[in-house]
Amino acid sequence: MPKALVNASRQWRIAFFSLLAGALLGIGVLLYGIVDQGITITYISEGYAQTKQDLSVLAAAFPRDGYNKKDIVTILREQNPDAFIVETECTVELNGLRFEFDDQGSLVGINTGEKFSPDAACGP
Repeated sequence: MPKALVNASRQWRIAFFSLLAGALLGIGVLLYGIVDQGITITYISEGYAQTKQDLSVLAAAFPRDGYNKKDIVTILREQNPDAFIVETECTVELNGLRFEFDDQGSLVGINTGEKFSPDAACGP
């Protein structure tokens, strides 16, 4: 076999196995990224579900007849002086947490801002 043919064959083998190793490494990195992203999304959704459950417990345990709108706003401003608190006629909102009040200013419900409580006088 001529020497030039042996060198060309050797170069093709080196190139093939180098590209094969690079392809396998790239596929491995992509698979790792997909698995990592799936795990991250799972943990985020678990954390969100736990937060919603904690807010439900807070809403159920909060004494509704003990606080009015002015009291809630005062407490929130004391606890979070730099927070962006949105106050409307029937709601006080802080970072996705909504305190709902009736026409007299009495606390009706607390939720995550996704929907209004059925007892809220103002409605959506």
